Amino acid sequence: ASIFVGEFRHEDALVEIEATAIVRSDIIPKRAVEYDPPRAYLRALVSEPFVFLSGTGGQGATEEAQAKSAFESLIACLEGAGGSLRDLRRVTIFLRRLEALGDVSRVFHGLFKEPRPYLEFIPATGFARDEMLIEIQGTAVLKRPAST
Repeated sequence: ASIFVGEFRHEDALVEIEATAIVRSDIIPKRAVEYDPPRAYLRALVSEPFVFLSGTGGQGATEEAQAKSAFESLIACLEGAGGSLRDLRRVTIFLRRLEALGDVSRVFHGLFKEPRPYLEFIPATGFARDEMLIEIQGTAVLKRPAST
């Protein structure tokens, strides 16, 4: 089940908490990101066969450049957790300016061939750094356990 809270405003809260429960298991991974003050957090949480990739921003002056850079970082993190681009099942892109949706969507479609992961765009403000225009996070399902 998913819950979407409309009109989440960064200035209204100091902490965003996302929790995922894995059905038929006693393991419940959690991720909390404190925005103020910024603190280190996990880049990925592996609960085999799942890999939960924390949000990452990118480098560059445009949304397109930042999307390319953020995907490179996300893919490197996924590979470090034992996965690959083909293992991604869900990608969430937080976007400051919805006018750039087409540019960022083209980057996504250039990386992923059919079947593509589920993609969602969420309008957002209040990123960790002022120069951030996007943040990308993902969920992957490994074909084999990462520990083998």
